Amino acid sequence: MKSLEHDGITTWMWTGSYRIPIVTLTGSLQQDLILIDKVLGAGEVALNDHRSSWPSKSEILQLLSDVRVGGMLSGKPGVIHFHMGSSSTKIDLLWQILNETTIPIRHMYLTHMSSRGDELLEEARKW
Repeated sequence: MKSLEHDGITTWMWTGSYRIPIVTLTGSLQQDLILIDKVLGAGEVALNDHRSSWPSKSEILQLLSDVRVGGMLSGKPGVIHFHMGSSSTKIDLLWQILNETTIPIRHMYLTHMSSRGDELLEEARKW
């Protein structure tokens, strides 16, 4: 990143990993956001994919809460970059979280939605 910055290219980064609990630089997602200026959020957290740890709704909510609060305290977006797989459950868990909590959709970025089949692509249109 420093080399790119030296060449005049602005850089940012995610902290984390495919699996939950995520790997962070400081041991805490909130602390990574607060203490490391280049960290904007976490990712790619895999959902419904063979790389995933198949996290529970509670585990995802905790991660979203951490990224939201860390983002608020650091003045950064605070987002989770979700790596979506092709499981038949699609993004049902994320819809549940949106419908049952006050966590805004802006804290969730979903990727690979167009390359995992027509059903997931339709979910992307709704998202």
